[in-house]
Amino acid sequence: MPGGGAAGGMGGGGSFGGSDMLSGLGDNRSLMNATADYSISRSGKNAYRSYSVTMKYFPFKWLILTASVPFQSISGFDTRWETFTDALGDPVLEYEEFHYNQEGMGDITIMSWFNVAYPFLRKPAPADGEKKPGEAKEAAAKSGKDKPGKTKPEPEKDSDKLKGYGYPMVLLGVGLKLDTGTHDEWDYQKYLYDRRLAEDKGTGEYSISDGIIPASYQPGTGTTDILFGIYYQQRFRRFVPWAGLTYQYSGGENTVGYERSDKLMWSLGTKYIISQDEKKRQLHVSASLSGTNILGDDIDHSENTTLLGIQEKGDVPDTGGSFEFIQLGLGYDITKYMSVSASVKRPLGSQGSDSENAFDHQFSVGLTFKF
Repeated sequence: MPGGGAAGGMGGGGSFGGSDMLSGLGDNRSLMNATADYSISRSGKNAYRSYSVTMKYFPFKWLILTASVPFQSISGFDTRWETFTDALGDPVLEYEEFHYNQEGMGDITIMSWFNVAYPFLRKPAPADGEKKPGEAKEAAAKSGKDKPGKTKPEPEKDSDKLKGYGYPMVLLGVGLKLDTGTHDEWDYQKYLYDRRLAEDKGTGEYSISDGIIPASYQPGTGTTDILFGIYYQQRFRRFVPWAGLTYQYSGGENTVGYERSDKLMWSLGTKYIISQDEKKRQLHVSASLSGTNILGDDIDHSENTTLLGIQEKGDVPDTGGSFEFIQLGLGYDITKYMSVSASVKRPLGSQGSDSENAFDHQFSVGLTFKF
């Protein structure tokens, strides 16, 4: 699996995390979300554990700032068949298996989202049966319910709070995926294998990629990438649909000669509010479709591609492709300042032989604190 190791790299949705941008924010200006993901590859060779902390800050009604810090644990094995020359000069087909267990912080992502619809917003029209601003107070005065000694009006029913529709959010985003995760983790067994391959098939020259474990096991990519995004969200009674698109422009070749391709990530889904109390604590379910399109094969620039004849310099075969997912989730506000969530994600399909390393299922749990 190309492009950064953990299954989350193929998770689709990019900076949206498979859910609505403002989930859980409510009347608060900031929140912190901690999420744990676990997934197993379709081939059964790899297990991915990812822990991420995401901060969202709403300094103005037209601006949202987000930052995501991932921590990754990637374990599994890689198998290779290679033809070597024995002492008599005859070709011998040999099998080699490498076991990896990599842990560490991944690449931090920071984004700024600007609500371009804000200058054009007007207060949403009241739903059928709701009174316009000032009408409720005027009606109470006429009926005498606001006078001393009168019984206070009954609280609104839960269903009344979810009538009408909310303000539309049309966001344009720009940000960076920073080079904070390691991308050059080294394995001695693989180093011996690379050296033997170099001496048997080429000139025996050393390469900057000797002993470097495959890119799919590295916590980071080794580059700083630029992100561009567009996002839409609005509440319609109990439904909160969203749609988002992010383009990730690759930072080019890293220090071990590996260059990842650009990515296009998208997310489309909706949240349904089952209930909401007078403190705006919600119980909701969500469903979404998401995908990651890798726009071309990765490129290997390391010296062994030309000096040793292992492969031609240029595209790394079968590292492009598209990956699509469906995700179902459940969320509940424990208090006004804390909520929990859980979700399960399953791939719908994938293209390219590298899809063998795409995860079969992904399970996630999250805890959110609001400030």
